[in-house]
Amino acid sequence: MRLGGKSEYAPYVAYLQTQKPGQLPANWSPQGKDLLRKVAISGSPMVDWIDWNFRSEENNCIEPKKNESGEISFEEHMVEMTIQRCFDVALIPIWDMVNHDNGRINTENDSMYDEEGMKVRALRKLEKGEELFASYDLCLDCKDLVEYWGTPEILKDFGFVENYPHRWIFEPEVIWIEVYDDEDYDFVAWFSEVEGTPPSEHQLDFLHKEVARLEAISLGEQSNIPDREWDTIQRAYKAAANDLSA
Repeated sequence: MRLGGKSEYAPYVAYLQTQKPGQLPANWSPQGKDLLRKVAISGSPMVDWIDWNFRSEENNCIEPKKNESGEISFEEHMVEMTIQRCFDVALIPIWDMVNHDNGRINTENDSMYDEEGMKVRALRKLEKGEELFASYDLCLDCKDLVEYWGTPEILKDFGFVENYPHRWIFEPEVIWIEVYDDEDYDFVAWFSEVEGTPPSEHQLDFLHKEVARLEAISLGEQSNIPDREWDTIQRAYKAAANDLSA
């Protein structure tokens, strides 16, 4: 990135340099971060993963902020953009421009580790001008990502609340839920370690408490929270409260 036009990846670098910092909650405004922490489940890395992973005693590779201006350093922006745009361990030009939508997937791809490289194919006949979609949840090279990745993780790593279907995974409680429709919730799928096993009292108790916690939250006024952050927080709150209630 610092080499710019002198880099052997200059065309891709030029594209990356158009990407604004602050796309992910980890680099939002202090006010936006505080409100999203209220919405996120306790202990979630949604907001603070850069601090936890890159400013810890073990991994101190990003300087602490010297003031509260909210200015994002070059290193923070690079970490943010790499997480946001990479597939497993690689940044892949062009392919990283394909958007995520679990309900409109129309592509499939080979592994980036195949001898002939990654190939992308249409799943069906595509109309002229039709947008291409993939699923970030179903990353072929990301090991068992699908087992623990859902709607909150998409927000954490990509900066948006995904369209339906939504997935909610609470790993310590062994809970996997998929919600397919935001209108009447006529299809809510429950997954357990043993197929056909209904949720336990402990699991239901956890969900009841989480719904009660969300219902007790007041988002208040937008105040000086940037518009994009405010809109995303509202969508995240509505999705969590409605889906878990369903």
